[in-house]
Amino acid sequence: MASNIRWPKKGDMPFVPGGAFESTSAQLDWLGFMANDEMYALGFREAADAVVAYLESGADPRHPDHFFFPVTYLYRHGLELEMKALLRDGKSAGLTEVDADMLTDHNLHKLWNKVREMLKEMYPDGGSETLNAVERIIREFHKVDPNGQCFRYAHDRNGNRTIDRAPKLVDLQHLRDTVAGVFNFLDGCSSVVAAAMDYRRDVGPY
Repeated sequence: MASNIRWPKKGDMPFVPGGAFESTSAQLDWLGFMANDEMYALGFREAADAVVAYLESGADPRHPDHFFFPVTYLYRHGLELEMKALLRDGKSAGLTEVDADMLTDHNLHKLWNKVREMLKEMYPDGGSETLNAVERIIREFHKVDPNGQCFRYAHDRNGNRTIDRAPKLVDLQHLRDTVAGVFNFLDGCSSVVAAAMDYRRDVGPY
């Protein structure tokens, strides 16, 4: 009896060029010169968005519970990379000092505190309402997953169940829409910092 179940076969290799569908053929050769934290963050964010859009379509009859982990991890990691990119660019523009340990850490709260400090230095008279809103969202991610591992593994290094940190009910559409606001804010900040980098390069210290 024939089976449609895919099974490993002789000659299988995971990474090959081309493909039957152009929409699934990734071309990393041209992407190389643009490969940075922001580009990676965009990939993680859009992958999560695509999963939520798939769930919205109703194409999958299963309950979406198990999608929570990859979707939330992708958003969390995207936020981490966005903040690290912002701090790297801020350092290049002379707007902040960042040590190497922070840029290899997965602590969202520490990263946000440094980003907020930089933004307040740039705009001391700026309003705090948006900053407070962003901070509240990032704190929630940090509370549920303080080290970037809880959405990836069912148990931590001490054998504790990581799901116990998570809320019991989550609207993935709302999660996507809320996180989109944070990404849009960080993207706007990146544009300002990029302008400061250009100024420093063309004119001198900001």
